[in-house]
Amino acid sequence: MLRTYLPRTAALLLVLCLLPWGILTTSADTPDTGAPLPTCYQQNDPRWGHLEQLAPGGCGILSLVNAVHYLTGNFIDPVGLAAYARSIDAYYGSVGGGTARWVLYHQLEDYEKKYGFEVTMTGKDAGAKHQSLMDHLASGGTAVAHVKGHFISLCGYDQATDSMLVYDPAATPDRQTTVAPLWKTTDFLTTHPRMTVDWFCLIKRTGTTTVELEGVDETAKNREIITSARVGQGTTDLTPLKGTVKHRSPLETLFYVLDYDYTTVYETAVDLGGKRTADFTLPLDVSGWKLGTHTLRLSARGTDGSVTDIAEYTVFVGDGKDGYDPATGTLTVNMSSFADQKGVIPSPQSLGAEGYAFRSTTGTALYLGHLDLSRYTAVRFCYSAVGAFFGSTDATISLNSASDTVAEAVLPPADLPLSEVQTVTVDLTACDYSGELWLVIGHPTRKMCYLREIRFYEGEIPADTEEPADTTPDTPAETPDPEATDTAKPTPPEETAPADTQAPETGCTASLPAVFFVSLALPSAALLPRRHRRPRRG
Repeated sequence: MLRTYLPRTAALLLVLCLLPWGILTTSADTPDTGAPLPTCYQQNDPRWGHLEQLAPGGCGILSLVNAVHYLTGNFIDPVGLAAYARSIDAYYGSVGGGTARWVLYHQLEDYEKKYGFEVTMTGKDAGAKHQSLMDHLASGGTAVAHVKGHFISLCGYDQATDSMLVYDPAATPDRQTTVAPLWKTTDFLTTHPRMTVDWFCLIKRTGTTTVELEGVDETAKNREIITSARVGQGTTDLTPLKGTVKHRSPLETLFYVLDYDYTTVYETAVDLGGKRTADFTLPLDVSGWKLGTHTLRLSARGTDGSVTDIAEYTVFVGDGKDGYDPATGTLTVNMSSFADQKGVIPSPQSLGAEGYAFRSTTGTALYLGHLDLSRYTAVRFCYSAVGAFFGSTDATISLNSASDTVAEAVLPPADLPLSEVQTVTVDLTACDYSGELWLVIGHPTRKMCYLREIRFYEGEIPADTEEPADTTPDTPAETPDPEATDTAKPTPPEETAPADTQAPETGCTASLPAVFFVSLALPSAALLPRRHRRPRRG
């Protein structure tokens, strides 16, 4: 059974091979934060790992990025930070490879003013049980810490479990860390041969900011809002981003970057009027964007140059064949809007259809964006796989949050050619998760499985024999995701007469055929979907 602990963005796929280990090492008594934890950015992320030697030696850079992002919601470009560190002989300089801890963290004044933090203790040779570190973390601060040949971030302390929240920018089983944060006891952080803390510097936030977006049921404090939309290629007027931002200094304007490329900053004509709290409207023209998944990070700039990151807005640009149908209450997702994600390819001739398909392989995940599953009754996956794919064990398909498996189904064996479409439906009536989702197909063999389309239903679940929609591109049309543009629940679809044969349906309230009962009785807790478990804050 594949259990994955996934990063927030699809570009972290290079480290997905570590994910199953991450779930296995998650402690059962993990403190509950009440909300998903901020991203743990990795130094080998393909967006920047090949630059400034970040992949092999950027742990000191990314640990600062993670510590500041956790505190403020603001993202520091690691490439720019590494270049700055190199310029002051604090990175791959005269002291050798990596980060010179006694140099860089002393000289961050410009970054502190811009991003709203302060290094209050620039360095102390001490361990995880040092009282100043525990008190600082317990009061809401963060720290960059040094372990054997490596830097990590510590972003919280839970007294009840004597545990610290660890962000490792180069997650590895050797350190018992994952690409998402984990709570580790102070005993672990003083005895593990590769995770014993021997030095730390302390970081605090210097101002409070809040942001909100129209159509998103969330007001974020010291945190950017994560949201997404689906559009057809060629859309000239995407539903504008509207909201309010409260900044620690008078506000001047908005700017954004695309796909974390900070070499190009897009300035906008939006004038925030020099107020500390300002409303804004930002229309977006995405007509020149290519097919695939794009991330827009929107930020507000103060008159003093300080910033507040407002939103991470994922835009899925597709061929115009998918989107939300208010008449039936169905959200259809084809693979064209994931065209630049790993594993998504033009449909091979063996599938007998044009368009795109997700050719899943072990360790590959498909990022679906932000979805509110509580509004849907079911999700249906349309796929193709030859009989050899299923092997001697069950193949699975699952939806995953950043910390858990939200819903999962066993793919029933079938000896069909790839040109035939198979479907499996997961019942979501008892699932209340809302947030970012990734899709993973569990592989019992090396044979390929091709995902063609996904459909989310709001009303009665149609028979499990539908064919996927025609994926041949035609005139592009805007198809905004209702999660990003409309929180009202449209009219549910009319009831559809059941077909004579249906694939097994599994879900939060599963109904399995009797023939499967004996074989699934013992492992049923692992095979059936679960509600998303939110960690508690101690």
